[in-house]
Amino acid sequence: MEIPPHLHERYGIRKKRFPVGFVAGLLLIISLVAYPFIIRDQVTIRLISWQANATDVTLNWRYEGEIPDTVWCLIEVQDEDRFDIGFAFVELSQTDANRTLQHTVTTTQRAFAVLAPLCEKDITRLPGSFFKPGVIPPAQLPPLFAPWQLP
Repeated sequence: MEIPPHLHERYGIRKKRFPVGFVAGLLLIISLVAYPFIIRDQVTIRLISWQANATDVTLNWRYEGEIPDTVWCLIEVQDEDRFDIGFAFVELSQTDANRTLQHTVTTTQRAFAVLAPLCEKDITRLPGSFFKPGVIPPAQLPPLFAPWQLP
């Protein structure tokens, strides 16, 4: 049952308002408390530079942040059609320092693009390769692994 509008005016009855300020304050407090837990294990990866030759690519990249456990990183090199021509995994052990790394990825042809490395604790969470049909990923030299060279 709804109260008629003239009774609202006569008796000063107000409609119940949604507590927007309370909800906004509660969300702010929750986010301030949760933020340190969310960013605690994050590592920032930056591709600094890369140089392509006919059969390989040398890339310099940097990770910033703490790696509490061992993580796997994926390095992808692509041609102008966005197919993979080089695909390698590298295992990084725990560290608490920022570090610049250099790796040479073997490719099937001259590179057009190098993607920024992706890192995950579980190697199965990293995306798979996207080579042209019939092309076998080239073998990688240690410390890199091709998908079929994984230990």
